[in-house]
Amino acid sequence: MRSGRANPQDPGRADERIVYGTGKVVATGAAQMDHAEWALGWPGVAFVDVRSARNNCFQAHILPG
Repeated sequence: MRSGRANPQDPGRADERIVYGTGKVVATGAAQMDHAEWALGWPGVAFVDVRSARNNCFQAHILPG
């Protein structure tokens, strides 16, 4: 997961970074959303990027609220 200023129109900015300790392999569905909500509760985490565990493909960009 990456943190930084949340701006979906400008992903991958230099002031964003991966927040180690927030990543986890979870099943799709409710477990995925539960983990995203948990990670968004960390200080400094502005959004969550979800990737496929199988192919490492980008799946979603989750913002709080």
